Amino acid sequence: MPRWPRRPPAPPPPRRPPWTPGPDDPDALTWYRATGFAESDHYLHVYANFYTDAAEPKRAIAERRPDLRPVVLFLHAKLAEEARLRKEFARVHVCRRFAMPL
Repeated sequence: MPRWPRRPPAPPPPRRPPWTPGPDDPDALTWYRATGFAESDHYLHVYANFYTDAAEPKRAIAERRPDLRPVVLFLHAKLAEEARLRKEFARVHVCRRFAMPL
């Protein structure tokens, strides 16, 4: 009886590039790297929260508007600004995008 060559495994389904959960979760980062994902983009999440520090929202905006009172701001920033922003705000996280070559 002739032996047919083994069929190659089916390719994995296309995957969306995931963004890491939580603030730099070490277990999630380890899992992504161990399963073949590579970091492909980074930026910062910066939270300016009046209830953490009443001056944070004021530092986060360039121009004060008398009709608006900032309470909580969620901001994106460049990774190059990380050290400076960590000095100014209590909550700064690196957002990492992982991608897997298909």
